[in-house]
Amino acid sequence: MNATRICILTALGITEEGEKELFGFERCQRESESSWRCFLSRLRERGLDPSRLALVISDEHKGLAAALGEVMEDVLHQLCWAYRVRNIFKVIAKADRKAMLDGLKAIYAAFHKRAAQAAFRACRLQWVGKYPSIVQSLEEDLGQLLCHLDMPELHRKYLRTTNPIERRFLELRRRRFGCGAFANRAQSERVVFGNRKWKDKNIWLERSRKLRRTKAGALAA
Repeated sequence: MNATRICILTALGITEEGEKELFGFERCQRESESSWRCFLSRLRERGLDPSRLALVISDEHKGLAAALGEVMEDVLHQLCWAYRVRNIFKVIAKADRKAMLDGLKAIYAAFHKRAAQAAFRACRLQWVGKYPSIVQSLEEDLGQLLCHLDMPELHRKYLRTTNPIERRFLELRRRRFGCGAFANRAQSERVVFGNRKWKDKNIWLERSRKLRRTKAGALAA
């Protein structure tokens, strides 16, 4: 029997106390606007209240963005910076990558939105002549790329990408697919649901410790 590739739509929540909670996951044949709409609608039917969501972070899938706007109303939607940087690097010259990354870092790592907007203007001035479509895309999406700056300082670095959930699936693939595919649907669901990495140590406490170590190192230097 030939193995079949599937998509697993997943929603992972993080509480104000830094605890992770797996809201839900569903298998589907392909990622589409309709599949995301159905998945998000079922999360609402089970009790997920959009008014209690401070922020939603996702990649740049157009169908997901449309479904979020329809089902989750006006919740803030942060676009993943890791995806944006990778997509930019696919189309620019290798010689420009370091300078481009420096400019992008100045935007997403800014302390507040005014500083981020000033960094974007500098980036636009530097690159609009050579990469006008990239600059235009950044300008159009800047609001959604800077939503993390509306969150507490402690949370921002963690919330500007989808890396936390992507990393969990990477670990899952390493653990399972090296030995072959899942035997059946029930097995795949057991493994995904039982992934101990969904629940982890207190995220904000760990980040607070890292920030303190970084600041202490800077003062010592």
